[in-house]
Amino acid sequence: MSTRKPQEPWPQTVEEAVTRIVSRLSPANKEQVRATPKRDLTRFHHGWGTGIRNEFGLWAGNQVLLDDCRRSHPDSASMVIIEAVWERLQREGGTREGM
Repeated sequence: MSTRKPQEPWPQTVEEAVTRIVSRLSPANKEQVRATPKRDLTRFHHGWGTGIRNEFGLWAGNQVLLDDCRRSHPDSASMVIIEAVWERLQREGGTREGM
């Protein structure tokens, strides 16, 4: 699940990151995330989370986004973003399953 086009500026807020991610997810990927219970979102930490950390500059100095995530570590910040994507997809899907 790619989150950023090359040369696109890093998002500055969780909301901006979520908007970018959701706009690029395929319907199948949206459904996969939506169907995942919130407690199981850590399964996305390595693949998708790594992409978020790398593409949004969490390891490369995007302190503004880390601050908006209210986390000091990129691993934790990427999980904040993943959870926020999940929450947005739950709202868009009209359910709050998996909580």
